[in-house]
Amino acid sequence: MARGQTYFDDPLHYQTELRQAAAVTPDDVQRVARQYLTTGRVVLSMVPAGKLELASKPTQPYVNVTAAPESTSRGGTR
Repeated sequence: MARGQTYFDDPLHYQTELRQAAAVTPDDVQRVARQYLTTGRVVLSMVPAGKLELASKPTQPYVNVTAAPESTSRGGTR
């Protein structure tokens, strides 16, 4: 209610958001998925250091961008 009052000058604005969310149909979801989930997309997995097996697709090629401990102490990256 506080967010609705702060941003929309309406403490009951959450009801509008609930109606909008309920109005989304399976066709809407499929249409948006076809538009944005294409072969050109990027899959980003943020996982705890040392837990690369938790990545979205651990069997696919990936780039580990975690800096090595010695390079972070000097402020650099590899």
